[in-house]
Amino acid sequence: MTKVHNFNKYLLEKCLIGNGIINGIINAIVFYALHKSEPDAIFMTTDIVIDLAATSLILGFILSLIVLPLTNKDVNSGKITKQEVTNKIVGFLPKNKWTLALAVGAVTMVVITIVTWALVMILSLSPLTVKTMGIFKGIMCSIAGMVAGYLTIMKAVSVESK
Repeated sequence: MTKVHNFNKYLLEKCLIGNGIINGIINAIVFYALHKSEPDAIFMTTDIVIDLAATSLILGFILSLIVLPLTNKDVNSGKITKQEVTNKIVGFLPKNKWTLALAVGAVTMVVITIVTWALVMILSLSPLTVKTMGIFKGIMCSIAGMVAGYLTIMKAVSVESK
């Protein structure tokens, strides 16, 4: 196992690729598979925002439960080291893995709901077809994965400041 000497490189690799892009692709494929039998369906603003809010809550919860032990393993193996985290949101996150997962899911949902609503309104995206909703959902789930991954990794590596 190679040692990561740059924590920012570790964050970028894990958040952007592992938790972001891969989750976006998976969610887009799942969405398309669920809706391919209804190709004429359209998604209005409310549908888009509610779908992505629910998805990001679940995604944040699940990712936190997956990323936390993997990050702890990387810390214990010496691949990365504990960091003094100055991010105020991370400081408020609970230590218990279950409440952390709920909190990460909730924060991810709030962020994605606001970003989704803003993008849909500013870019006049509504209504979306199944194909365009799948693409949009993939992009937004990538962002949700990055948010959830970042929060969980930062909590896992944080050292209490004195």
